[in-house]
Amino acid sequence: MINAQDIDSTINSILQDYISTSNSNDAGILVGIIDNSTEISKIYSCGRITRENDLRLVCPASKPVISYIILNKKIDINATIDKWFPVENGYTKSNLITIKMLLSNTSGIMDYVGLFEKELKCTPLKTIETAYKNHELAFNPGDSILYSNTNFNIAGLILEKETGKHLNDLLNEYFKEIAPSIRMDDGYGNYPKGYSLWPYHFSQSGFAGGLIGNINDYLKMMALISNQVEFEEMTNWVKEYNGIKYGLGLFGQENVVMYHGNSGANISFLLKINAKIIYFHTTNETDFQRFQVYLEKLIPTLMQG
Repeated sequence: MINAQDIDSTINSILQDYISTSNSNDAGILVGIIDNSTEISKIYSCGRITRENDLRLVCPASKPVISYIILNKKIDINATIDKWFPVENGYTKSNLITIKMLLSNTSGIMDYVGLFEKELKCTPLKTIETAYKNHELAFNPGDSILYSNTNFNIAGLILEKETGKHLNDLLNEYFKEIAPSIRMDDGYGNYPKGYSLWPYHFSQSGFAGGLIGNINDYLKMMALISNQVEFEEMTNWVKEYNGIKYGLGLFGQENVVMYHGNSGANISFLLKINAKIIYFHTTNETDFQRFQVYLEKLIPTLMQG
């Protein structure tokens, strides 16, 4: 067994190598791991990012959280969405699309990402109207897989309408005691210095990817969620496509739960291997191939801790 000091030294060395081989002066990398049975965590960082920063957590935070709260609130995921988005108002085949299809990316609704100018401020409803209202679906609901952020903006609006609460209020209700920094992005977070190339107006992330918070709180939040009965339903895979299992706000491959997020300015990556939850976050890095080389070095060492 490698002792803790050697593990720390190895991880820090890998992170330093990652930064020194980057082409960006704003490069940063942050890695955290928590044992969801003991809630003990370790966090490492290098470059222009620190553990105190508010990270734009994007999809690997927002989508599991939306799915978890919907399930916990006992909102019927088999209900069709025409109750909130009627067919007669232009929402194509909404009478055939269920909340479960939204959460598993099997609805056929097109993605709104790429349909707006990067600097444009918009609401979740605006993204839905742009990508879905009076538009054809990519396939009949439930027939296939299409990763679509529009799905989760719809699910987020349904969640707020059914609970009568803003998502920030729900985040406080569920996570304030253990993860007080987790909230919707308002553009005023304590962001990493390496966030110099954020490509979207923060509002465009909406419910699909708009959560921010520090890494310690994120790890605690995900550890809590993974210990709830709802997590079993989230990882009861709905469909498999090209070797990836699609669940409710989460993905899987073989025996690993995972989520790869690319904001267009940085990469984030969530892994759950047995009782360990690992999270990686970069600044000014979108080359996943290069990132993956370092993942393969880091993961075995992290798992020995």
